[in-house]
Amino acid sequence: MTIALTSPSPLPAPASEDVTPPTAYALQASFLPSRTSPDGGRQRRLGLAFNLLAKLFPDLATRLLWRLWFTPPRARPNPRARDLLATVEHRFEVYSGERGAVVHGWGSGPAVLLAHGWGAYGAQLGSFVPVLQSAGYRVLLLDAPGHGGQRPRPYRLDQYAQLLHDVILHAGDVQAVIGHSLGATATAMALHQLDSPATYVGIAPTANLKSVLRTFQQRLGLSPDLLARLETAFEDVFGPTWWRDYSLDHHLPRLRGRALLVHDQDDSETSPENSRYLARLRPATVLHWSQGLGHNRVLHDREVVQTVADFICRP
Repeated sequence: MTIALTSPSPLPAPASEDVTPPTAYALQASFLPSRTSPDGGRQRRLGLAFNLLAKLFPDLATRLLWRLWFTPPRARPNPRARDLLATVEHRFEVYSGERGAVVHGWGSGPAVLLAHGWGAYGAQLGSFVPVLQSAGYRVLLLDAPGHGGQRPRPYRLDQYAQLLHDVILHAGDVQAVIGHSLGATATAMALHQLDSPATYVGIAPTANLKSVLRTFQQRLGLSPDLLARLETAFEDVFGPTWWRDYSLDHHLPRLRGRALLVHDQDDSETSPENSRYLARLRPATVLHWSQGLGHNRVLHDREVVQTVADFICRP
């Protein structure tokens, strides 16, 4: 069930680039493997094991925690997704860094790229394919390394953004991108780096990576010392502004194209406050609310899909 397409009241953009959402927004997202997500007790036991290990072998505990953070859970495509992939009309392979991905495509004309979320797969956005194809677009999707039933292995957000960047360059004439959850951040990073005028659609987005890290700490019950060690490791690898550079609230206000955010009001994985906060940073952003669909079913709702397609088709 969808609610309404709304445009937020104009608010001044933040003067500083160091935009951090207020704690009152209580932004949430899940980065834990799916085997731990339904069981809070199991998460706590895992966190307790990390805390105990950190007292004896802090470097080892930090390395293992790093691996947990960056390794996506394994999600195999369902029968509907497999049926969709059986109808692929064209495909190409793009190598980005040491890893590549096969890009599946349907239709011809200007391209729309679909980007899945963390631990998901490209065909999860398959409901958009026939609608956009019938509207005259070439629709592209892919499975990032370590996703889509592939063997789980560490993969980073910057690598995903670079992959999408390279796909956009290779595909040519990309008119719009649709990103779900963490894919919404990766696509914004890619478009910002390219200075592309493409239309941007973020579905169930996560606004700020630091808030995600705090949720990660709370769900496992990690000690402040262990969290500080993990943050230090992030700074060593990504620089002191890692949380800003890999957060949607930094990139969305700097995109050249039109922007639409779609969020379900009953999303328990990524709070709707993420989209409310993001819309305040970019006054021209359009918000579309749904209800009763949650984090993933919003991708298959007929009204949501049509709303997104209409927004992309709009001149």
